[in-house]
Amino acid sequence: MKKNEDRYALLTEEFYRSRALKVEDKDLHEQTAKKVGWHSYSVQHLGFENSTAFSEIEWSGINSILDIGCGCGNLVEYLREERGFIGKYTGIDIVPEFIRDAKSLYGKDPRNNFILDDFLTIKWEKKYDIALAIGVLSVNYDSPEKQGKKSMNYAFQAIKLLAELSNFGISLTFINQESCADLLISSNPDMSFYKSSEIRRIIESIYDGKHKSLIIENYPNKVSIRGVARVILR
Repeated sequence: MKKNEDRYALLTEEFYRSRALKVEDKDLHEQTAKKVGWHSYSVQHLGFENSTAFSEIEWSGINSILDIGCGCGNLVEYLREERGFIGKYTGIDIVPEFIRDAKSLYGKDPRNNFILDDFLTIKWEKKYDIALAIGVLSVNYDSPEKQGKKSMNYAFQAIKLLAELSNFGISLTFINQESCADLLISSNPDMSFYKSSEIRRIIESIYDGKHKSLIIENYPNKVSIRGVARVILR
C-alpha cells in the first residue's frame, strides 16, 4: 500500500501545482479559490454551501471540524461567517504553498490549526464532530491511463478515513461522471469522474447501514456535473 500512497501524494501535488501556477487573479478570494482548482470564488462558495447543508446540524453547537484537502483554508472563513461555527477547525493539505497561505490568512485565530501532511499516512490521534473532503476526489490516480482501480481504491481509502475520524457526519464532493459530456472527460485525463452510484456503494459498504441518513445529489441542480454526498451518523 505504501507504493500506492506515494503515487497518490505525487500526483496530487502535481495536479494542484500545475493549476496554481496558472492563476494570475489579484483579488485574494478569487486567487485562493482558483489556486485549488475552483473556477471562481463564487463557485467555491457554492461548493461550501452545498457541502455543509446538513438540515440536522446546528453549526454553532459543533465543537470540532476536520477539513481534508483544505487548500488555502477558505472553508473556515465560510463556516464562521455563514454557518456560525465557533468551534475548533483543523485543515490538512499536502501542498506546502496552500498551507503557507492558509496559515497567513487564518492562522492568527487560535481556534484554527493547519497541518502539512498526507492525510492517508499521518497518525490521527483523535476524532472530530464533522469531517469534510471538498475536492479531494479530483485526481485521476491511474494517469496517464484511463481512470480505474487506483482511483477507486483511493476514493475508498479517503471515504473510509472520513468515516473513522467523524463522530456525527461526513461530507465530500466529486465530479459526477453521469452528468459529464464525453468531451469533458477526454479533455481532462488527469481528473477523476465518479458515478453517484459508485460513491453510494462505497459509503454504504463502509457504514454497513450504521448511519442515520445519506444524501447524494448534484448541485446547483440535478443536471449539474458537481456532486456532493452528506452522511449523518446519529
